[in-house]
Amino acid sequence: MGVLIVFGYGPGISQAAAERFGREGYSLALVGRSAERLADGVAHLKARDIEASAYVSDASEPSKVRSTIEAIQTISEHIRCSLDRLSKRKRHECAVDKARRYRASIRHRD
Repeated sequence: MGVLIVFGYGPGISQAAAERFGREGYSLALVGRSAERLADGVAHLKARDIEASAYVSDASEPSKVRSTIEAIQTISEHIRCSLDRLSKRKRHECAVDKARRYRASIRHRD
């Protein structure tokens, strides 16, 4: 079905959304700053037979978002959507909009 990238993964809304998309057949790429939290998330999802992988990255740094997306693409070129749980203020301050434009440019190449 494709890959869902979950930016800012944590044990709350993003975990619930990841589980839902995983049950629908998406593979999950969990992105966050805490390697331990991501490892716990991957283990949690794999225990539910959901394919997941972890990527330590900071969504507030444009170059890291770009390199993370490129790393995910090396595993699967079928990135279908993304989810972020950043506040409006934080979203404005960080590179999420740039990442969206970057992802949009990737979709136009398909």
